[in-house]
Amino acid sequence: MNKKQILEQLKKPDYLLGIKSNELVFFRQLFDKVREHDYEGFVQIARKNGLDLSPIFKALEAKTTEGLKTGTRLRIYELCLLETMFSDPEQGEETSRAETIQPLEKEKIRKLYFVLSAPSFGDKHVARLKNFISEWSLEGLREYIWQRGFLKYFNERCHELTGFPEGEYPVEEIIKKASLPELLEEEKLVENFVFEEGGGQKRQDSIKEDFLKEQQSRDKADSMLESLYALFGQYPIDLAAVRELMFQLHMQRTVETIEKNGIIHLREYLQKNWLAGATEAARRYDFTIPQSLDSGDSEWSLSAVNRSFLNQASQSSQGIAFLRREGILALSTLAPSARCYHMETGYLLLAVAPFQEEEYFIYGQFPSAKEQSLFLAHFLEKYFQTGGIRKAAAELVRHYLQLYSGQIRMGNAIKVGALAFPVVIIAALLVGLLYKLTIGDTVESLLLGGGIALLGEAIAARNGYSQKIKPEDQEQIPDYTIREKGILKSEPLGGGGPPKEKKK
Repeated sequence: MNKKQILEQLKKPDYLLGIKSNELVFFRQLFDKVREHDYEGFVQIARKNGLDLSPIFKALEAKTTEGLKTGTRLRIYELCLLETMFSDPEQGEETSRAETIQPLEKEKIRKLYFVLSAPSFGDKHVARLKNFISEWSLEGLREYIWQRGFLKYFNERCHELTGFPEGEYPVEEIIKKASLPELLEEEKLVENFVFEEGGGQKRQDSIKEDFLKEQQSRDKADSMLESLYALFGQYPIDLAAVRELMFQLHMQRTVETIEKNGIIHLREYLQKNWLAGATEAARRYDFTIPQSLDSGDSEWSLSAVNRSFLNQASQSSQGIAFLRREGILALSTLAPSARCYHMETGYLLLAVAPFQEEEYFIYGQFPSAKEQSLFLAHFLEKYFQTGGIRKAAAELVRHYLQLYSGQIRMGNAIKVGALAFPVVIIAALLVGLLYKLTIGDTVESLLLGGGIALLGEAIAARNGYSQKIKPEDQEQIPDYTIREKGILKSEPLGGGGPPKEKKK
């Protein structure tokens, strides 16, 4: 089976049934680690399976170096800060963390971080984070989010009601500025409670019975409100008990708002306190952080820290690990599915699905284990460099076109020269014969004919050598196709510029 036959097979939805192949499971595992932003796990699997990491490391280091030069706030700063918040204080780590939540494994902290740091943060991310809290029993994080969210909620309500300057004031101080019934919108709260207690619909009973049941609901709400207000009279306020009473009062929407406020606070806390995270990163990777930083100029401080880390990173193995780890943390476009299949004929087929209803295929002939390893390493290198499958495929094809261009061009020159040889010889003989008949010098006619033959072959060879090289010119130059909504399309990546990216 060659590339042309593979292409024909890929046109079928059940293409794998017609291809005799074995999956290289470790490649799927590598992408799993990339998707989890797990640098250490990625390196461990790659080394275990003999993958050449040098081009991959080079790409990751270059990616982080570029970020340091352009003043980017590295993800590793925020992640280190979050990790200190979840570290175990009993281990005696010398960290300057302002807040501690509870001990948690680093793999789970990474998952939390990438939900919190999502660019288009919204309700689905809030829901995912709350699922993590329930699934992993993160009571410390739940309490942290509730406390911070409650504080934000009361501050916002106080500002709305009294015009009190925006800030972060204690709940006790806010209660002095605005009454609890106003802050909690008591009248609306009671009406909603009565409605919910009635099953969320109008009653069909008699007017007397309706009035009696409504009054019972109001009395019940008043009793619970008294208990709720009593909690605010205690110090410290038992916010967990406040939350429970809010649920009983059917204040689910308010609870959801408070929880969302708390999650947004944590997200903003990581962004605003990146310097504390950078300080922790410096401790872990044996860097020296600049001493004279302007706390009021975050942009200038970030530039100073990045320059300092850039100068130190290449001077130690710890610094190199810092660059590589950030390179994987900084990846934004991650494929949910990636497979590699090895066929008996020595071909490799990569099948990557970065989006729904899309699948990308890259395939070529790589008979030896060394060639296969280099192909996978170069693909990952291009993927890390570009951050996307389309661009990575284009760069991979160009790499192999360049690698085999000399060999292919020479073959084209010989082929075109051989095809042109009969025509060139006949032309040379005719010109030589004409010269002999008109001028009469045999030696000169032979020299002229020979010169014309050499010139003709040189021109033919040059034309063959300058022919445009395409992936189909050699089986070891990978081809690239994409299936969109069930339709297989080939994209000409060997020529001109890179393929067009999808419009978002």
